Amino acid sequence: MRKTKEEAEKTRDNILKSALKVFLKNGYSKTSLAGIAENAGYTRGAVYWHFKDKSEILEKIISKFHERFFSEQNNILESSLDPLQKIREMIDINLPMLYNNKEFRDFIELTWFKTEIDQHEGLLKGKIAITKTFNDTILTLFKEASMEGALKKEVDPEIAALSVTSIINGIYRGYFIIPDKLQSEKTGRTIIENYLNQIKNI
Repeated sequence: MRKTKEEAEKTRDNILKSALKVFLKNGYSKTSLAGIAENAGYTRGAVYWHFKDKSEILEKIISKFHERFFSEQNNILESSLDPLQKIREMIDINLPMLYNNKEFRDFIELTWFKTEIDQHEGLLKGKIAITKTFNDTILTLFKEASMEGALKKEVDPEIAALSVTSIINGIYRGYFIIPDKLQSEKTGRTIIENYLNQIKNI
């Protein structure tokens, strides 16, 4: 029984990985379950056994990456690091995944540039949820840092949180839009570090 369950989970994961490639190549609207099945090496019936339609497949792809982010974020929040260190660690969730994880990069390219929001109901909700969660979390950390005297007195924690969220979103978009400028992880880190250095109380 366990082996059957493990095989089913492996099949689902293979389908999701295949779907991400096909969605990226053809676009969400032009992708069919038959195309996903062919790319994955399964019958269309096998895909239907695990997923009712391509909308559910995209939903599971979104959930897969979001759950990974939330899990890593929770580990950071439960650590004994100080607030500014936690913020840096949370940034470290984002940049290495963009620069070093092709599957994650493909996911960002698909959901940010190759799928219209009106084509998938959960896409906008997912974008709002993960952005709001990140911003709210680092806002709490910036408030803690401010109370501890780690930020300059004139720094508004809310503006600081919005600034970091906007910078990261800008780096993500810039990676694809102006790749000659943002293909280096070092460049992305320098942009964020420059801002953090401007607001921290030395």
